[in-house]
Amino acid sequence: MDADNDNSVVRSYVYSGAQPIAFYEGDYTDPAYIYLHDRLGSVRQVLDSSGNVKNTYTYTPFGQDPNSQFAETVENPFRFTGQWYDNEIDQYYLRARMYDPQLMRFCAIDQIRGKFEQPITNHTHLYCGNNPINYIDLDGKWAVVVGGSFSSTMATDIVGQASETGIASLARGNLGYHALMRQALIGLLALQADIGLGATGGAGIAFGKSEDTDKWFFGAVYHGAAGGGLARGKGVSLTMDVGYSPNAQKLSDLGGWYTEVGGTVTVQGPPLSWFTGFTFGGSYSLGDNGTELWTVNLGAGVWSGTASWEGHAYRGYTHTYEWF
Repeated sequence: MDADNDNSVVRSYVYSGAQPIAFYEGDYTDPAYIYLHDRLGSVRQVLDSSGNVKNTYTYTPFGQDPNSQFAETVENPFRFTGQWYDNEIDQYYLRARMYDPQLMRFCAIDQIRGKFEQPITNHTHLYCGNNPINYIDLDGKWAVVVGGSFSSTMATDIVGQASETGIASLARGNLGYHALMRQALIGLLALQADIGLGATGGAGIAFGKSEDTDKWFFGAVYHGAAGGGLARGKGVSLTMDVGYSPNAQKLSDLGGWYTEVGGTVTVQGPPLSWFTGFTFGGSYSLGDNGTELWTVNLGAGVWSGTASWEGHAYRGYTHTYEWF
């Protein structure tokens, strides 16, 4: 808005999440211009409402303008990775720090401490770990992978009744992406009347996207828990655990003390199959910080009898470890 001209609207922007996708030279009744982005979110072209190319941009891996190849007929401050470019100082505003594409470095010290086991993260001015092809940094603090693949960690069980191992999987909810393997192991040591005391522990991958800040988080989780429950039957099964948190907004939300209740049922499978039973189950946990986690278990295993089941109530603790 122009404060010197009765606060008239000079330009209006349209966003998808945190990414600008269009703008108007005035309010929303004026002609529109559309941004075309590449996989890093960098603006490569600006089109008018008729589809005519008005601006074009070509970048080096670190966001430089090679041989003055930028061509602009309309003013546009959003360029490399879709971030705001300050023409007066030739730097990008990344909120926590300014980034200079000519130097290929941040202009201030990183506020986030690096990790000794990842030496490159201890460089206080490095941009995206010197890997700008596959990473972006939208706030001068965290480098996040672009188009990353999903992996998981599987824990092993050595003794138990109604026991299982788990693999983390990806789930999508209306508040973003969250996945966590918390129920890696469940082992109930049976006593009389199938009332038992048990313990669980494991490790896995945690990743998600905060709808509040539009930031991705990645890391590892380690957890342990103990409690009691009821069980019937004996055997071991391998399950895939799909976890979803409706309110986790950062990796640390998944850590701390939690209380969990859940159970599984295993029914006899077809004769001569690789497994003699199929397992179905789930659990619900509530962290002391208010973070909820819903988990569904599907799998198969070797069991005695025609059906087995278990129900448990655990008290545990989860430790989170940020990767970047």
